[in-house]
Amino acid sequence: MVLVDWGIAQAASASAPAGATEQPAVVTRAGSGPARALSGTPAYMSPEQARGDSSLIDHRTDTYCLCVLFYELLTLSYYLPTKSTMQGCLMAILMDEPMTALQMHHRFGVPPELANFIRPGLHKDRAQRYQSVDEMVAKLQEVINGQIPIVCPCTGIKRTANLYGDFMNDHPILAVAFVALSVLFALFGLFEAVRLGAMSI
Repeated sequence: MVLVDWGIAQAASASAPAGATEQPAVVTRAGSGPARALSGTPAYMSPEQARGDSSLIDHRTDTYCLCVLFYELLTLSYYLPTKSTMQGCLMAILMDEPMTALQMHHRFGVPPELANFIRPGLHKDRAQRYQSVDEMVAKLQEVINGQIPIVCPCTGIKRTANLYGDFMNDHPILAVAFVALSVLFALFGLFEAVRLGAMSI
């Protein structure tokens, strides 16, 4: 089953039929100045949507909202402190920062490579986010394929393990021989350390 909400969808190309208009669903919020039009569900808005600046809404808004959903799927938790009012929710989107990748990993057990994948998409600066859904999908596919960006010791170890796994699949005999030699060298080093220690006593 696929659930799709086209309430605020707009055509991205200029090939729409003549005379056709695409108007998003609008919620009007009164502020200290003129009323501002907000499109979307408040808790899932990007910062530019929360500001009511429709001129800044583009594909990077979509990647932000997708990362919010991805965050919830991985953690079963909202990515910001929950607020009871719409105004509080919008202020949190503009001001509060989501957990770091390390915090996500320790608190929710999210794999570090997925936590590091989500973080750029939740950046408040549009220029620092995924610039398109295609880029986001490509980065996720790299993670799935084991091409994990090394940004911390955990991701470094996992990337090395994935590379060794690929090497073992392609060259099983050499991989086993490499492990055997590594164990022998380690045992030899331990034996030498014990021998030298005994001699110095």
